Amino acid sequence: MIGHNIKEFDLPILEEHGALILPGFIWDTLEIEMLLNPQRFSYGLKTKHKALADAELTYSLFKNQVARIIISQTLWKEVSDLLPEQFSKLLEQIRHNPCWQLLDKDYLNEQSDAFFRPTPEKKYLPEQTVRELTNKLEEEGQKIIIAPEFLWDTLSHYYNFTFYSDGHLLSFPLNEEKVDSNLADNPLLRMMLIRLIKTCSLEGKQPYLHHLPVVIQQKLTKEQIKEICDNTNSSSPYNPETTLCISPTDVESLEKHIHSSTGNLKVIVIGYELEQITSKIQLRQDLDFAFLFERLKNEPVWLQMSGGKSFIGLEQAYCRLLGVEEFPRFIQNIWLEKMGGGKLRLWCNQDFKAIINHLFPDDVYYIHWKEDSTVKTNSYLVRPDFKESGYIAEQKRVNPESFYRRSYWLYQFKLFEGIGSSDKPKVLILNDESETENLSAYARKRILHSRYTGFYYQATRMVT
Repeated sequence: MIGHNIKEFDLPILEEHGALILPGFIWDTLEIEMLLNPQRFSYGLKTKHKALADAELTYSLFKNQVARIIISQTLWKEVSDLLPEQFSKLLEQIRHNPCWQLLDKDYLNEQSDAFFRPTPEKKYLPEQTVRELTNKLEEEGQKIIIAPEFLWDTLSHYYNFTFYSDGHLLSFPLNEEKVDSNLADNPLLRMMLIRLIKTCSLEGKQPYLHHLPVVIQQKLTKEQIKEICDNTNSSSPYNPETTLCISPTDVESLEKHIHSSTGNLKVIVIGYELEQITSKIQLRQDLDFAFLFERLKNEPVWLQMSGGKSFIGLEQAYCRLLGVEEFPRFIQNIWLEKMGGGKLRLWCNQDFKAIINHLFPDDVYYIHWKEDSTVKTNSYLVRPDFKESGYIAEQKRVNPESFYRRSYWLYQFKLFEGIGSSDKPKVLILNDESETENLSAYARKRILHSRYTGFYYQATRMVT
C-alpha cells in the first residue's frame, strides 16, 4: 500500500473501519521523501484534489523514490534498513539489475521537485553585497561580521558563519554525535538529521536547526532539541577559527570578542543603514491611556499626544515621569506609539554607527545592503490629493488606532478602491477581530454601489 502521509492520515481511518494494517507493506511517500531530502521546503504534493489523478501522482513519486534509492550506493546503505520490510526485500532483489545504472541521478532529483509545491528561491542576497563580502572574507586574519539579526537567516544560506546570540534560532546548530547518540530510539528521525548535517557539510554551511523543514522540526520535542544541538550563545567560548556574526546592538558580546581576539581583527559591517531604521527596543511594559494622562497631563508634550498621531518623539525627562530610569547605551531616539486597544508602547533605538566607532575605531569595512533594481507589479501607493479634495488624513484622525472607526474604515475603503481595476484579489487586514461583523455588513452595503462583485472573509484564525 502506497500513500502520501498515509501513516498519520489514511491508516487510522482504515483501522477504524476494521482494516488489518501490516507495517511492512506500507510505503509512506511523505516519510520517505523527508528521509531522502530533509532540506525540502514543502512536502505538499501538487494535487488536483481528484482521486484518480492524485493517486497516479503519488504512484509516480513512489517510482521516482525507488529509482533514487537504488542507483545511489551511498543512499542505499544509509536508508535500506529504514524502508518497510517487504519493500526492502523487493528492492534488494531488483537493485542489481545493470539497467538501473542507465538512469541519471541529477535528472531523478530534478524530477522529484516537480511532484511538490514550488520551493521559494534561496533567501535573496544582492549580488553586489555577495561580491564585496566574499572578497573581504578571503583576506587573512580573524573576522567579525556585524549585521542586523533580520539578515542572519539570509546570510546563513550563503556563508558558514557562527551566529552569537541568546535565544536566536541560528544559535542552535545540529551536532552529529549528539544526534547519533540521543536519537538512537528513533532511527528514521535520526537518519533524517544526519543526512541534513552531511549535506550542509558538503555545501560548507552550518547545519542549523532553523533550516530544517517545519514538518521535521515538529517531530522533535524541546528536550530532544536541547540534547542534539550545540548552543553558540554569547557566553560560549570564543573560537578564533570561526567567523562570528553578531548583532550590532549586542554590545557586551562585541566587547568580549574584542578582548579575546589575538590581533589583526577585521570588522565587516553589513546593512548598517537598515539597522538604523528598523531596530527598536521596548523601554517598559505597555502603558494605558489613564496612566499616561496622569503622568503627562501638565506637560507640553500632552498637547501633541491628544491629536490624531500614532506616535510622537519623547525626551528622557518625560520617560522618567513614566517610570523609566535606565536607558540603553548609545541611545538615539525615543518615541511613544499607539498600539490599539487603548494601549501605548514606549520605544527607543540605538545609534548603530556610534556603537561601531566606539568599539572599533580602526579597520572597519562597511558593506551596504544594495538591492538590485526590480520591478514590483503588485505594490501600490494610494493617497488622496489634499490640494484637490482638502482631505488630510491626520486631521481626520483616521490612523489605525483611531477611536473614530467609521471615518477610519470609510478612508480605508476609498484607498482600496483607488488601487485600480484588477482581476487579482485584494486583501484588507483587520487588527481587531471584534470589528469583523460590523465591517462585513459595511462591505456588503458598499458592494451594492461599487464595481466589486463580492468579498470573502477567512473565518479561521491565521497563524504567522
